[in-house]
Amino acid sequence: MNFLYTRFFFLFDLSQIYVRVFPLNYPTKVTFLNLGKNFLYYFLNTFLSVYRSDGFLYNIKQTINSLLILFSFIIINVLKLLYIPLILIFYFSKYRFIQINHYQIGTVCEDLHRQVKNNYNRGYKSIILIPKLSKFSFVKKIFKELIIIDNIFLNIILLPMKHTSLISCKFEETNINFNSKLKQRVPNPWVSTIIRYRKKYKNKNIHTFNKKFTEEMRLYFKKNHSNLNISRLIIFHHREQFYGRTGGMRGSHLETYRNAIKYLLSKNYSVIRLSHSNGKKFLFKSKKYVEINTDLRENQLLQFYVLSKCKGFVCSPSGPGSLGPVFDLPCFESNLPLSNVHGLNKKSIYILKKVKLKNKIMPYKELFKIDNYFQGVIYSKKWNDLGFKLINNTSKEILEGIKEFIKLIENSKSPTSKEQKNFNRLMPNHMDIKWSGSNISKYFIKKNSKLF
Repeated sequence: MNFLYTRFFFLFDLSQIYVRVFPLNYPTKVTFLNLGKNFLYYFLNTFLSVYRSDGFLYNIKQTINSLLILFSFIIINVLKLLYIPLILIFYFSKYRFIQINHYQIGTVCEDLHRQVKNNYNRGYKSIILIPKLSKFSFVKKIFKELIIIDNIFLNIILLPMKHTSLISCKFEETNINFNSKLKQRVPNPWVSTIIRYRKKYKNKNIHTFNKKFTEEMRLYFKKNHSNLNISRLIIFHHREQFYGRTGGMRGSHLETYRNAIKYLLSKNYSVIRLSHSNGKKFLFKSKKYVEINTDLRENQLLQFYVLSKCKGFVCSPSGPGSLGPVFDLPCFESNLPLSNVHGLNKKSIYILKKVKLKNKIMPYKELFKIDNYFQGVIYSKKWNDLGFKLINNTSKEILEGIKEFIKLIENSKSPTSKEQKNFNRLMPNHMDIKWSGSNISKYFIKKNSKLF
């Protein structure tokens, strides 16, 4: 059953949200042309691999897969024609769907944040389809004001409507897209969504919890983590260097965070690390430090609760990091590869990875000149092939950044730093970081002054 569910919703749901076009592997919107490019690429590679004696079975599999995706795209669009009367009725209502990707915690949180707010900006309430068989269907019991449909039959029946742009927030409205030259569409659409929301609704919270969920989690936390002070709680999540066999673009080394965590504990903060079954253990003698395995359902729920209560979120560019914007948390984010930042307020601090090209560390000013292209290189996963090397932050950079972060969240005032204003002038307008409100670490600028 789970295999059929995964296969069906991949073909008729996830593959209709966005597509990676090969051979450049850049994310962009789903069109007949883009899907056709993928089919032709793998179809031709199948013949070529016979003569090269490599990758034949892989290319056969991808050819069949791309053909099935193309057929499912055609089927969805034929069904849209049959749904026209219902679509028109829905068009005049106060509701809109969102094209949520319910396969990963990061995409779930991003879409619940970005797409829901995009609909809200236009005066619509969001209808969110997350089938019960999805491992993230539990979010239905968390949020009070979100309309989440988990019935599998309704999820299937409503798929053509979810993928009708007339009545749904399109993926490309709130996510970065690229063209065949790896050029990013500017300005970044989700940045403008958040700016409009802030101007129109200020601090209005549309991600409030159900009372039952809140009480259950309060009791669960009290029973299992009574040694932690929730009023001085810091949540920590780290993405490992090659997590899930992925590249090192967003990952880093866990040990470089040890001194920073020791500092937090010395300042009488309690620390919860969000980890997983296969995660490397990070041990400290203090009873104020615990690790919770978010593969377990109760901890999947608990992470939402503790994040809503914490003083700050120490994270990296990762899926769980996307929970930060949902609760507008003060975030300290390290090892950023010049991508979007999760701290969207003046209480947040970030530090960047350094970028080396042909054995030379590039000044950020030079990177910004090619940023539109460089982001395409990053998102297409071609950065390593083209000679770009990403250098992780050091233990010292992370520790000093944490010290600045603690001073910032303990201070009632949080003006934009002089360093941030100067750095903002360097950044092109389409960059997320420029408009986030977050501050770059003063120590990081001072230590790497030649790069600024």
